[in-house]
Amino acid sequence: MMQGVLRRWMLALPLGCCVVAASVPALAQHRASCAVRQVLARKQPGGIPPDLRFLEPQLSKAPFTAWKSFRRLSRTDLQMTRDEVKDMILVTGHKLRLTYLGLDGRYLRLRLSIVPKVIDQSQLRLRSGGTFLQIGLPYQDGTLIVAVTCKG
Repeated sequence: MMQGVLRRWMLALPLGCCVVAASVPALAQHRASCAVRQVLARKQPGGIPPDLRFLEPQLSKAPFTAWKSFRRLSRTDLQMTRDEVKDMILVTGHKLRLTYLGLDGRYLRLRLSIVPKVIDQSQLRLRSGGTFLQIGLPYQDGTLIVAVTCKG
């Protein structure tokens, strides 16, 4: 009797491990890590600093070539589960709202809004580790660029 119970447990244990291991990728797609960087773009010469070099391919193309120098103002890291909304206040006083909507193949689906009414509920698709740049908010003597990088 005891050997039968033990044998059933020994058979069930590997099956349980397979079920847990199979569900790990499913859980991973329900989480995203995002870095929201606020960057000041200015017309004065100065170039791209080392902490923003990863953005150089994007910043060296139109419409970003209108600015000659860039400076990172802040970085905020956000951890989100699927359908979770995260809010933060930008240096301009606007509210940025970011929602992780899940995975679509190899792409993360996000909803981004900046209020009052700069961007109203734009949906984005980013490759994991990709960066979306939003421009157009006047700040100090330049323009604020919001750079959102997410991994899922």
